[in-house]
Amino acid sequence: MFATMTPDICFPGSGCFLQDQLGCRTIGAIDVRAQCAGFLVALATADRFIRAGKAERVLIAGAEVHSAALDFSPRGATVTPYFGDGAGVVVLGAAPEPGVLGTVLHADPDDLERFWCEFPASRHMPARMDVEAFRAGRHFYQLEAERMHPQAERVLPEVIGDALERADVTPDGVALLLVHYLDHRVARRAARAAGVPDERIVATAEAAGHMAAAGIPIALADAVTSGRVGRGDVVCAAAFGGGMAWGAAVVRL
Repeated sequence: MFATMTPDICFPGSGCFLQDQLGCRTIGAIDVRAQCAGFLVALATADRFIRAGKAERVLIAGAEVHSAALDFSPRGATVTPYFGDGAGVVVLGAAPEPGVLGTVLHADPDDLERFWCEFPASRHMPARMDVEAFRAGRHFYQLEAERMHPQAERVLPEVIGDALERADVTPDGVALLLVHYLDHRVARRAARAAGVPDERIVATAEAAGHMAAAGIPIALADAVTSGRVGRGDVVCAAAFGGGMAWGAAVVRL
């Protein structure tokens, strides 16, 4: 499964390109388009494949090349600094005891234009983009961050609490909370509101910018590599972003 909002081309999906590079012939390759919540949607979907007996092992990739869609002129000064490029991969496999303890996913299209990339697109016929749209920079990300922040700060603690309740885990039982949102200060405030101590919080955008579907697996890999978490630890990850789409997952490593 390949989660991305910055695919290499319109089609086929990026999962097909990765499949070719890995030499994994004939197995299924599925792209997930859920923007900043993409990794969580892929994780929840892979978990259900395994629980249903349809797969024994699923590779989940989250990767973004935001720099290809950012405006580096002064016009993009309030948007471009938020973002970074990166990729992370996890492998989910069948086990005697489930490692994915609980997932919660939401989407609300009412404010989808607060964060989107409108052009080029098939909704604009026949050329997918006109000169006026190009001159206006509408092929770059359009972001109303200040309008997104209050919603993120409200829904992230809620969805973290819902996922912990579904997993039957208290905030004290969480070894690490990964909060994935484009502004790391908002992410930290939301995490504190969920009742997790500061020393157990990682705001994924703080180190290298917001990397949408790649942010959570990269932060998780960093935490494992550094020894901050290990086998048997409970990790909660939450995300909010374009769509608007948001969610949370609780896993035991």
